Amino acid sequence: MKKVSFLVATALMFSMASCDNATEEVVTEEIEMHDHNHDEEEEDHHHHDADDEELVLNDGERWVINDEMKPHLSQQEEIIADYIAAKSDNYAKLAEDLKTHNASLIKSCTMDGKSHDELHKWLHPHIDLLGDLGKAESVDEANEVIEDLNESFETFHAYFQ
Repeated sequence: MKKVSFLVATALMFSMASCDNATEEVVTEEIEMHDHNHDEEEEDHHHHDADDEELVLNDGERWVINDEMKPHLSQQEEIIADYIAAKSDNYAKLAEDLKTHNASLIKSCTMDGKSHDELHKWLHPHIDLLGDLGKAESVDEANEVIEDLNESFETFHAYFQ
């Protein structure tokens, strides 16, 4: 199972390493493939080798992300806030909407260097959470993941601007 997890993580990392070349369709397929294989992983499924490193600031400052990515991140946060405010229980639609915006986020990435590497330390666990939301089996389980997604965005804002 760990080999499958490693292969999926490696494929996902290679596809995202060249973010500016990714298409939304390919990214969506890889997220779906990751979700499918995610069921087979052990309890420590949120940690890939590259993700075990802690995020670091840029000499005490937050990393700057490219402007093209910012709307996709804001839209994800707005979708979550609207879902919570509406007291919705359609978490399957929420998961699909978030995955769509995440695919657009990845497609819009033109970053490189250390800022890109740090962003991916945040992004990989975030993608795992999107997968968890997509396979939630109850509103309560989905709400726990939504809480984790909100914490993920708090982490994002602590390290990126």
